[in-house]
Formats: sequence, C-alpha cells, structure tokens
Amino acid sequence: MPVNGGRMKDKSVKCHAMALQEEIVRRKAAEAALQKCRRHCSRLLGKLDRLREQLRQRSRKASISRHPDSLPGSLNKKMARLTSREIQVLRLIAQGRANKGTAAELGIGIKTVEKHRAHIMEKLGFHDTAGLTRCAIGAGIIESSA
Repeated sequence: MPVNGGRMKDKSVKCHAMALQEEIVRRKAAEAALQKCRRHCSRLLGKLDRLREQLRQRSRKASISRHPDSLPGSLNKKMARLTSREIQVLRLIAQGRANKGTAAELGIGIKTVEKHRAHIMEKLGFHDTAGLTRCAIGAGIIESSA
C-alpha cells in the first residue's frame, strides 16, 4: 500500500539514483587518479631504465680503466663492449666456477650462463677458458693468484 499517494516510492527511487550517480562520479575520479599514477610510474620507470643504463656503462668503463695499460688497445675496446652481467660471468669463469655454480650464484639459468659465456668469447675473440682467464687478470677483473 503506497504511503502518501506513492510519493515515498518516488523519493526512494530518486535517492537510489542519486547514490548511484555519486558512486559513478567517485569511480571516475578514482580511475582518473589511477591513470595519472600509472603515467607517473611509467615516466619514473623510463628514467630508472636510463639511469640503470648509464650506471652500467660507467661501471663497464670503470672496470676496464683500472688497468688500461695492461690490455692491448683492441682488447680494451672489446672489453668495453661487455655488459655488466657478462663481466660478472667472466669474473666467475676466470675464478674457475662451473656454469652450474655461476648460475646458482647469479640467480640465473644454466642456459643463460652458457649464452653469456658464448657472447663473451665472441666479443673478446677467445675460444677457451684459459684465454678468458688471462684476459680477466689483465683487465683487473680478478687478481692473479701467482
């Protein structure tokens, strides 16, 4: 039985409609804020990637510049082409670590270590571990035990 000639029902519907409208406005505002946050994070990640690359290049140059006279000019240029991860792998190879041990220490897969080793050998022009070890010692990546 309608109260006040159906006016109560009309007010209830209007209240629900207004509540839904307010919820829609709140959600749109929240979505806009989320999009703004995503754009900001994206810009920050881009900056972080650029800084990471600059740091990688500086680190590479610093590791080579420690003993620049001990390397022939062409080998010095080749060492500069190695990534920081390849230098890490080269250090562990030169220390006598097996691929499995290198993978475990760096937290990467054995196949990834094998790929890094192949890239290092290709970039430096060596075909055996002994050559890589001599190169690492000459570049100051590891200390000579003798």
